[in-house]
Amino acid sequence: MKLKVKIFFIIIIIFFLVNIYNYYFHEVKDECIFSSENVEKSYYLKANKLLKKEGIKLFLYDSNTMKYYEAKRPYEIFYSLVHVSGDIMIAKKQKRKNKKDKVSWALGISREPTYIYISENKRAVILKRKNQILKNIVTCYLVDNLLGYHVPTKE
Repeated sequence: MKLKVKIFFIIIIIFFLVNIYNYYFHEVKDECIFSSENVEKSYYLKANKLLKKEGIKLFLYDSNTMKYYEAKRPYEIFYSLVHVSGDIMIAKKQKRKNKKDKVSWALGISREPTYIYISENKRAVILKRKNQILKNIVTCYLVDNLLGYHVPTKE
């Protein structure tokens, strides 16, 4: 009886040690929700390139190192834009931003709401698509629709 109890506790201890080892010493693989069937990765890279041209860099916060790092992979760009999408409002006029405002917007610490100019004929479509995105972010093209690229005129 005592031998069975000892073996049971040894197995439990080994189980916990293996879990601790895997958690702390193995880098967790990035789980990318994108696949070739539902998302065009090139759209996110293209949107990131367009934002960089405007002086906006997208950042993600790493809770392990407690530092910001630049979003470079398609799914990192996607998640970064998901976080700031709540701050995007549709404006009637395009508002010029200096570099400090753009960086603070990209980091999600903007004091003022961010305005992106979108033409009248695309606004209803984009608002509708933004609501769809917020409900099901896996199957929608967040970047294209929020920035006004590749938006269909009729749905």
